Amino acid sequence: MENLDIIPLPIWAACLGLLSHWLYFIRGEHHMQAPLYGCLFLGTSAIVYYFELQLHDHDIFLAIAAEAQLEAAYLLALFTSMTGYRLFFHPLRHFPGPLGARISKIWHVWHVRHAQNHLVLDKLHHEYGTFVRTGPQELTIYSPEALWAISGPGSSCTRPDWYDSVAPLKSIANVRDPAEHDKRRRVWDQAFGSKAVRNYESRITKYGDQLDQHLASTKGAPVNVYDYFSFYTSDVMSDLAFGKSFGNLLNNTFQPSVQGVRDFMGVFGTLSPVPWFIRLGSGILRQLNGWKSFIDFTKRSLDERVMVEPSVPDVSSYLIGASMEKGTLEEDRDFLEGDALVLLIVGSDSMATTLINTFANLARYPRYQSLIRNELQTLSSLSNFSALLDLPVLSSVIMETLRLWPPIPTGPGRKVPEGGLMIGGRWVPGGTHVFAPRFTIARLESCFERPTEFVPERWTTKGEMVRDRHGYAPFSIGRYNCVGQKLAMRNVSYLVALLVSKYDIELAPGDDGTRVVRDLQDNFTMNPGRLDLVLKVRGE
Repeated sequence: MENLDIIPLPIWAACLGLLSHWLYFIRGEHHMQAPLYGCLFLGTSAIVYYFELQLHDHDIFLAIAAEAQLEAAYLLALFTSMTGYRLFFHPLRHFPGPLGARISKIWHVWHVRHAQNHLVLDKLHHEYGTFVRTGPQELTIYSPEALWAISGPGSSCTRPDWYDSVAPLKSIANVRDPAEHDKRRRVWDQAFGSKAVRNYESRITKYGDQLDQHLASTKGAPVNVYDYFSFYTSDVMSDLAFGKSFGNLLNNTFQPSVQGVRDFMGVFGTLSPVPWFIRLGSGILRQLNGWKSFIDFTKRSLDERVMVEPSVPDVSSYLIGASMEKGTLEEDRDFLEGDALVLLIVGSDSMATTLINTFANLARYPRYQSLIRNELQTLSSLSNFSALLDLPVLSSVIMETLRLWPPIPTGPGRKVPEGGLMIGGRWVPGGTHVFAPRFTIARLESCFERPTEFVPERWTTKGEMVRDRHGYAPFSIGRYNCVGQKLAMRNVSYLVALLVSKYDIELAPGDDGTRVVRDLQDNFTMNPGRLDLVLKVRGE
């Protein structure tokens, strides 16, 4: 009789699974509730186990078996319903894409386990064409039209759930509400306006000199410039954030908290396709040594920075000053900490990536070193940043590097507004997450002639090689474009000019220049592979 009494329970569990999908999970976003769902599941399992234990006269094994049967029935019905809907009834069902990707983003996580999402998406483009369904509710569209439709000026698309990954920290880089973003962006625009950026130039030259001293001390021996450029940009950005550097260049190693967060970014890059999973383990992730130590360092440095008025303006002086002027310093605390992290991680990594790839190209194609030196002879000083930005060869080398290796190669995408959107001649339903990966779009033959080749002349004397300028957007576009791009171009231009003017730059013996590209990782920001160079002082 007892067995007959419990036979219907799995059926009820299966019905509950179906209802959970069709009445609840099929609607809205649920990633922020992932920890709650996990706790509810564990709590419900404990309660069910308790009652089954009573029902089976405290027979532990029978109780566990009965509980597992109920859970299996619920989950099987839930996921079967989700799979059937996504394959046969979802509004995106007519778009091509891998079967696994249409069912679950777990497929994507498995394929980016080596943190090379840019190559995964590029391969899908060659297999499926312009429109590819890369997730149950996600399209990746390989066209400049898509890039401008979802991110360009006037776009009605918004930031998707991925931006909640580091909550409760808030920053200009992850706030989803457009009005709140625009309000914060106005302060950042002041901090990175033309006048403000000129005040930061002394920091660039200061750490440029420190880097130069390290490179000169190698006396032509092979040097791992991946580390040195990362030391340099990290020191520059920490000085802009807190008025003091990490001391990476002085100590010839990453400050421990910086190394910790760099290690963490590899995990973040692999898990980024599933924000709900990041949220599920967010409490654990926040306690990981690398991330926690970096957050603690940021908080301590920000506390110190609030108490000290800098002698030379920095980014924090604008952000803190705006909060103090409004009397909202404490309320803006989450923003100030989050904004500091944006400077220290995204800002630093993006510039380091561009420097590493630029010097890899200069070593592969040394004639551009000579052309840049000829341009530099027309300047009275390398510290004339405005003049550096006007040098055509120098600018074209950097632009071509950014085209081929944009600092954020794939990006977190945008969410199509309710009502849908026409993109590239096809209707995309509302609520769809759309990606337009810059890495692949900048390699389209419809946008650039000889798209996979390094040809800086396409930006100067061979303009006909640019077929569609809209395919070039390394700093993004529209309201969410990179606020620090003026600083980045000044920084990269100055350091290239400084080192090319002083050194003949070659690939180190045994390094053919392929490792920097072969081992490149997409951790949201691009992370190139190791690059060993020989820098010989000119004239010696």
